[in-house]
Amino acid sequence: MPHFGSGGPVSACNLYLSGYLCASIMLYYLIIIGVLNLGLGYVLAVYLGYGPPSLSAAWQAIDSFAEARVARSVVVPVAAIEPESPNSESVEPAPEESLSVAPAAEELEEIAEPAPAEEPTQASIVALLRELADGAPPPRGSEPPTDEERFPWRWSLQPSAEPEPEPRPPSESPPPPLPERPPSVAYLLPGLPPEGSGGSHSLVQEARGLRELGADARICVPADSLATAAAVYGNRDDLFATYRSDAASPGVGDSSLRAAVAEAGVVVATEYPSVELLARLARERPEILCAYYVQDYEPLFAGARTSRSDRALLSYRAIPGALLFAKTHWLRNIVSEMHGVPVAKVSPSLDRELFHADGRQESEQVLRVAAMIRPRTPRRRPLATLDSLSAIDRALGEAAQIVTFGCDEDSFAALRRHAVPRIAHLGLLSRRDVAELMRRCDVFIDASAYQAFGRTGLEAMACGAVPLLPALGGVREYAVHGENAVILADGSAAAIADSVIALAGDPARLGAMRRAGVLAAQGFTVERAARSQLELFAAAMLRSRPVPAALAS
Repeated sequence: MPHFGSGGPVSACNLYLSGYLCASIMLYYLIIIGVLNLGLGYVLAVYLGYGPPSLSAAWQAIDSFAEARVARSVVVPVAAIEPESPNSESVEPAPEESLSVAPAAEELEEIAEPAPAEEPTQASIVALLRELADGAPPPRGSEPPTDEERFPWRWSLQPSAEPEPEPRPPSESPPPPLPERPPSVAYLLPGLPPEGSGGSHSLVQEARGLRELGADARICVPADSLATAAAVYGNRDDLFATYRSDAASPGVGDSSLRAAVAEAGVVVATEYPSVELLARLARERPEILCAYYVQDYEPLFAGARTSRSDRALLSYRAIPGALLFAKTHWLRNIVSEMHGVPVAKVSPSLDRELFHADGRQESEQVLRVAAMIRPRTPRRRPLATLDSLSAIDRALGEAAQIVTFGCDEDSFAALRRHAVPRIAHLGLLSRRDVAELMRRCDVFIDASAYQAFGRTGLEAMACGAVPLLPALGGVREYAVHGENAVILADGSAAAIADSVIALAGDPARLGAMRRAGVLAAQGFTVERAARSQLELFAAAMLRSRPVPAALAS
């Protein structure tokens, strides 16, 4: 009976040669596959904007793209991997039942984040930005000093960037007329917390500002967010339109989102989950102008190389040709540096009907200090805030009145290890209540690790309170250190307390800074911000509109 090896020396030799040939072919294919994977990583790194096209950035891009693609709550937007031309044939999307882009509560900008072992600081945020840009954590102990002319500290216009025309102050010549038929605008807001957020405050007052200028504007929210939106902002004017967002009806491929957007010619994403909504909507309505209102750098809301951070990183280039715009030069610089895409500049808004110094109550006996405590958002640094208040209380005693707001009593009670004996916690406040509080205070403390804009700081200034603000971010759109605000590169509790105690010891300086702040805040209005957006949209639509052949000739 034949058995293995019965063929003698010739058969053994043939078997050996066959095995050698198979092994060589396998090795050859492994080398080819490795080279192709490396090339793919390089291309993805450059295309997705993960900083310099280095080897580490290439591998990071592969990891990030894979994580975003396989995350259970997201399918990578088809637009992110389609050809540049929006009219070319594209890859077919995944079946609707596999989509679930409605953001969970923890994915929204101001909704609870898992508490880290330590609160973020300006230094840790800078390190995270450099890690995202370079593809690898910076060496320990190598943190350079603060340099306002370099990434990621730069808060002014980049020298190489084309300056955006700022709206003219009312005292100067009147602004140019708006188009006879202003574009219709729909903002996509994927959810909001019970008390709203700085980003949603901006959207609401600016959308209503667009309406005052004659434009049709609306804010599209998930159906289950309408009650919250109406409670915080009111909806008698039907500002809010709804779309379905549950797992069974994701609100992407069905008619609900198209109905909410209606006939809007400009559709604006406002957070990274809404970019995914907009990418799919653009496939169904290619004639719309896709825009992205960048109100923060959302990859900072989660750790590097997490699914949530990856989705935010992908959002800035997810829709080829989209119009990105922001209210601060700092955000423009960060997104342009990290992703290689242009970001236009619009004017920030301030609701001067609410936030003003009329009827302000002064007090010469005590220093009145207010601070926001928000435990569910660690980058707002509630523990450092309370530690600074404790130091102020120990130093000034009865000469200081300390008030906090921003969270409910249960959340505040959980911080009892850092409690201040003479503190008065007011809980969650409406915007009107915040304005009234600021008119009764001398100093407002924002101990955040960074602020992309820092709306509450501007609102405090408008009401006559001097804000203490982080140096990292975009607060210099309105704040000038030593003139109308205190800007700290060292946001430690001790540095904050020392600054407040110094203001308490120099009432003349404090009064001068209060008056300068009120004056500076008068340069910001809802009308000016809305006009800057309308002008931007009208110009972008004009550029994207084909020139008739008769005119071209």
